[in-house]
Amino acid sequence: MNFLTPEEAVKLGYFPHQPPVGYIPKPHKDSYPYSQSIPNGEQFIIIQNLFITLIETKCTIIELYDKAYDLGLRSSVTNGKISKSKFYDMFKNPFYAGKFRWEGKIHQGCHQPMITQQQFDIIQQLFNTTKPRLDSKSFIYRGLITCGECGAPITAYNRTKKQKNGNSHDYKYYRCTHKRASCAQKGDVEEKQLEAMLIKLFEKIELQPNFKDLYIKMKENHNSDSHIELIFKILNYDFNNTGLFSELVISNFERTENKNFFVNFIFKDLKLKDKKLFASTRHPINFKV
Repeated sequence: MNFLTPEEAVKLGYFPHQPPVGYIPKPHKDSYPYSQSIPNGEQFIIIQNLFITLIETKCTIIELYDKAYDLGLRSSVTNGKISKSKFYDMFKNPFYAGKFRWEGKIHQGCHQPMITQQQFDIIQQLFNTTKPRLDSKSFIYRGLITCGECGAPITAYNRTKKQKNGNSHDYKYYRCTHKRASCAQKGDVEEKQLEAMLIKLFEKIELQPNFKDLYIKMKENHNSDSHIELIFKILNYDFNNTGLFSELVISNFERTENKNFFVNFIFKDLKLKDKKLFASTRHPINFKV
């Protein structure tokens, strides 16, 4: 058996070190004494969806960090929470886009990418144009909703109201930014009202009648879809459960600590118009709305 030097391994696309979280080493005769890097089951799926969530919602790193542990993301060394700095560095590591750094240069890897190069570039642009957001004072649903009339983002702001007895209360409101063409949308929606409308949307969703068969066939063909896998992990869904699927979704939504993360997995094209919320559900979960 021939032994590869580190330089030879790198030229063949093998990373001559322990792979990052989400991957595990697998010995192979063609890369000996180095290993191939292969996806690490659920850890791979969880991190992949964290990348997608960051792109789609532009949420803070701390929001993803808190949710990642609840979903089952663990340190390969301690089996506990990975450090915040390591978690932050994950999103700047080209390994997840199929490449790796070695001796100051970027090399093409032969491992399975977790995200595309385009997705990785979008994330780097987010980091380059904004300060690293390790602390969050963001509004729960900011970044998820657009105006149903002009398509501009829906912004959020705080309003403090004082009572006659001297007490004051803070309220969160959402409204159109009017950053695009002229828009007739006026007024705003308080966050509790917005959340009530989200629950109304949850009440309308149901699994397609043939979804169980499609899901089983997908598993048998080893054609696992990461989005479906993570949704059912979050919901702890049991096909033998006779309860309504919408009830399961609502109960999880009401007790989750990161509603932004949860809503983004279920809904797409969230729009606010005339103080009413509209949405469609994410493909390929096959919900009806």
